Amino acid sequence: MPSRTRKLRGSRTHGRGMKAGRGKGKRGGFGNAGLHKHKFKWMLKYDPDHFGRHGFKRPRPLVASDRTINIGEVESNLGRYLLSGAAKQVEGKIQVDLGALGFDKLLGAGRATLPLAITVPKASASAVEKMKGAGGVVVAEEVTSDEGKRKARAARAAPASPAAIAGKGAPPAGPAKEKAKAPQGPRAGQKTQQ
Repeated sequence: MPSRTRKLRGSRTHGRGMKAGRGKGKRGGFGNAGLHKHKFKWMLKYDPDHFGRHGFKRPRPLVASDRTINIGEVESNLGRYLLSGAAKQVEGKIQVDLGALGFDKLLGAGRATLPLAITVPKASASAVEKMKGAGGVVVAEEVTSDEGKRKARAARAAPASPAAIAGKGAPPAGPAKEKAKAPQGPRAGQKTQQ
């Protein structure tokens, strides 16, 4: 317990008077109150962008976001698509028109086990490969490459090489250089009183 509190034990108001210091006392405002006044330094240090407007919101026509679906999801929802008429069985293959279902792009996550004929505006290269492997076909206006994503995934998964761990370009081992010692004493560079 602080000595001031100890000394004030037995005092009803602890030297704060009858009104102002009772309960939670005077806090200087609640929450973000006073950021332009008495809490200005705090604002400059911890929340410098608090005031003013920053950045902009892109116009809706410029924000392109494709409605995507994975191969695994197509196969798991195939029963629903057949019942609704969005998918049809023709010559041993099930034809699915994802564009009619409101999807813009087919992605390659999941397993392709059935030979499907999928029609979609866009498809990833991995989705096309997986469907070919299952004996199906993807008819797409645009096929996007997965090369950049694959490289990034491989870089994350690959273990670091010993050179990277030890530090590339480390100086060759040689005689150690001695550092100049800083002056010792109560305050460096000042005379002591005697």
